Amino acid sequence: ATCAFASGTFFAFLGGGPLLAIEYYELRPTAFGFYFIFIAVGYLLGNFLAGRLSVRFGLNRMMMIGNLAVLLGLVAAFILTNGLSENAIAFFGLIFFVGLGNGITLPNANAGIVNVRPKIAGAASGLGATLQIGGGAIFAGVSGYYVSFEDGPGYLLGVMIFSILCAIASTIYVLHIERLRQQESEAIE
Repeated sequence: ATCAFASGTFFAFLGGGPLLAIEYYELRPTAFGFYFIFIAVGYLLGNFLAGRLSVRFGLNRMMMIGNLAVLLGLVAAFILTNGLSENAIAFFGLIFFVGLGNGITLPNANAGIVNVRPKIAGAASGLGATLQIGGGAIFAGVSGYYVSFEDGPGYLLGVMIFSILCAIASTIYVLHIERLRQQESEAIE
């Protein structure tokens, strides 16, 4: 679920971001391509951090850190774009945090998927990828269908915030299950 909802934030951006760029912010396609670099650089940096920090902090905590980074960026973008700034950089610049957070969250979530039952890691990997792409497709469809340039970025950011809140809720559930398992193993010892 964390993979599906975290991916949903990115795919929602893919579904509604181009419309906002061209119709609302009146950017040329080349300018939108330039602004799109923010999410790509964020993802690259997030993957780098995940590779360096996941062993130290653990998969589940890194998923939460990544999700919170996404939420932070989206809330800041929502605040800035609702009355404080009409500039495209207020929206697209903060989308950097979607890339950063997903770059941290997704590798850890995918590693967690295949570690639950190592004997069926292949099936788990396939199911995880299906959920990730399926969840993303749903949010891309919703944002692409309902976002309009008259409404500005508020609706798109709302869809993305809803998606990341669902990812956070599923990560909290995973952390809860991890805590229960630790308590059980301590009780056995």
